[in-house]
Amino acid sequence: MDEEETWLVVFEDHGNPTGLAKRFGDRTEKMAFTLISEGAIGPRRFRGQKPQVTGKKDDALPVAAFFELDWQEMPPSDSAVGRNIRVASGQIDFVDEGETIFRLKI
Repeated sequence: MDEEETWLVVFEDHGNPTGLAKRFGDRTEKMAFTLISEGAIGPRRFRGQKPQVTGKKDDALPVAAFFELDWQEMPPSDSAVGRNIRVASGQIDFVDEGETIFRLKI
């Protein structure tokens, strides 16, 4: 692994994702979660649009830093256009065009 590379490693238990490890340089950060399906998840083509992390600073800023994304305190409305990662105490919602795709319980 090159010192300038960043790797994300997905941990699983019986085929279900249970966490991520972010490895960069000589550091490793870990995030554990439970994946919960929200709504009907069918085949999707995710655009190259970069998501934005929203939520209260204490909850959302560490998630934004982990994924190396921008953070904004006020969440967009449910009808917001684009991709958002909404962080609340104990959960992370991955939202595309106002629709929650999946939720992580952390």
